Amino acid sequence: MGIRGRLAESMIRSQGREKALPVIMKLLGFDEEVWRTSEEGKHFKLETSTGEIKAGFGGKLNGRKIGETFTPNHAEKAAGAGNKPAEKANHGHNGASAEKQPASKWQAELSRKKGIAMAWKPEMQAEFLYRQGFLDEDAAVAAMENGTAAEQMEKYFDIQEKNGDPTPTKPIRKAPDINQEVREGKHVPPEDQMWPSDPYTQARMDYIQEWTGMDHAEARDTFDELRTWFGGSWDKADTDILDKYIEKDGAYGGEIFRGMSFDEGEYASFMKNVQPGSKIGMIGNNSSWADNKEQAWHFSKGGDRHVILHCVKNKTAAPVDHLSIHGENEILAHSRTQWTVIGVKEGDSRTEITVIEAGEYMSKEERDHLKKTHGNDALPEKHDEPVSLAQRMKEQNKFIQVVPPEQDSVLQDSDERSEACRKMDEIALTWLKMRNAGVGEKALQSYYDESGFAELSEKARQR
Repeated sequence: MGIRGRLAESMIRSQGREKALPVIMKLLGFDEEVWRTSEEGKHFKLETSTGEIKAGFGGKLNGRKIGETFTPNHAEKAAGAGNKPAEKANHGHNGASAEKQPASKWQAELSRKKGIAMAWKPEMQAEFLYRQGFLDEDAAVAAMENGTAAEQMEKYFDIQEKNGDPTPTKPIRKAPDINQEVREGKHVPPEDQMWPSDPYTQARMDYIQEWTGMDHAEARDTFDELRTWFGGSWDKADTDILDKYIEKDGAYGGEIFRGMSFDEGEYASFMKNVQPGSKIGMIGNNSSWADNKEQAWHFSKGGDRHVILHCVKNKTAAPVDHLSIHGENEILAHSRTQWTVIGVKEGDSRTEITVIEAGEYMSKEERDHLKKTHGNDALPEKHDEPVSLAQRMKEQNKFIQVVPPEQDSVLQDSDERSEACRKMDEIALTWLKMRNAGVGEKALQSYYDESGFAELSEKARQR
């Protein structure tokens, strides 16, 4: 039974069938007029196996499909004007009106959506949070039943508010078709120029300089590092040079996606810290993304579990499709980018994690700490030939770091692991002293078991 079926059954149990059914119709996005037409014509049916209300034979519902997911406009209408909270004046200490001004268009829009969502009835809030992946099915039903749906809705919007404005603050770029431009006779290198000598390389250099304002020497360094990135040694590319390019270049304007595959054990390890509010980042490297979901799902093939990261609001990652001999719609992200999880939709073999780019990069100290502590145990094999975007993504997946919401940063995690290692050293030293003093094996084992050494060891290995 789906989420709607469970919500419907719960409402019928608590409110009675006669009272609950009109509310269920509103949950699906239908207005009162449609409900009366359906009821009087006996065209309605509650399908508990799917959680949808369906029309009977010959039933008409004013052109609207039964079982259609509600839209914000439908839901706002269903909530009713009478359910909207009254607007209160915000007064300063002197008693004068002091309306808080939104910091940005993004914040104003987020506040508008929050106002609408907080006016919804609990069953609508529960389904919305389930559809967004913020709550799983059991948690959504429980939130409706125990009256915490509004509280959960507050948390959903609070995560986005704390994350910061993900709106790009630099020009939006779309990768040009260099092959077409060369065919049109553009980007012809000067005859007296030693390098580049071909129009395709010239085109790439032209765009690097035009979009970033770099001089020829800096653009050449950037071109060389990008060539390393697209080639067989992406992890050897100079991260600082690539980051500088991304900072100066424009942002890709749209959603971006990343495909990943895991065996069952790797999947469990990766997902244990993934929840709304978690931060996802790379261990000291840049990362490759695609500009469409189908391509990302294709790249996730190969393991028992298939996962895509779906960034619904890209802020800084730059398009590099036109700078690669492969193309492949690649989007390149800064090494210090963090993505905030806002929803998780987990299926039998497929999982989609919805994220937005965090308002700020992680610090250089955090990035360098990650690279120093974790960056040398998962380096990819050296490739003699350029590798595909799919292969780069697969190798980069070993470098992904997930920081749970209760943890401020990876440096905090470092402190906790360092403390665990310190305690382990103390226990080991005491154990050696006991053994040298002639303490028996049984007593030594008892000391080890009671010391918590095994738990500390596990904590020290966690990332």
